[in-house]
Amino acid sequence: MRKELIKLLSKEFKLKLKQPKNYFEQNSSSGDLEYLAQTLSHLATDLIKIGNDLRFMASGPLAGVHEIDLPSVQPGSSIMPGKINPSMVEALTMVSAQVIGNSQTVHELTTLAQLELQQFIP
Repeated sequence: MRKELIKLLSKEFKLKLKQPKNYFEQNSSSGDLEYLAQTLSHLATDLIKIGNDLRFMASGPLAGVHEIDLPSVQPGSSIMPGKINPSMVEALTMVSAQVIGNSQTVHELTTLAQLELQQFIP
């Protein structure tokens, strides 16, 4: 039954899925999931840094760096003429923060496993 399921999922998702060599090891460890979550967290950290750089370089126009112009996707400030809100940069930062939080959650839940039971990671 497992072989048929693996074939079906491989075909459906166009992935090379295979049976684990040791089912007990596979059940007792979620290291692969944690590795993926940490990798995404590192990427999100880099994206936040890039977003902060873009926000700083676009600061201005009268009192700031104003090295680049970010596209205006919503109205700016009524008290600061010419100001462009860095909406897309803010969205990138918020999504990246969520990814980092999810990664931390996966890490914490992975540490709560006991023997072959990963009760917090279905």
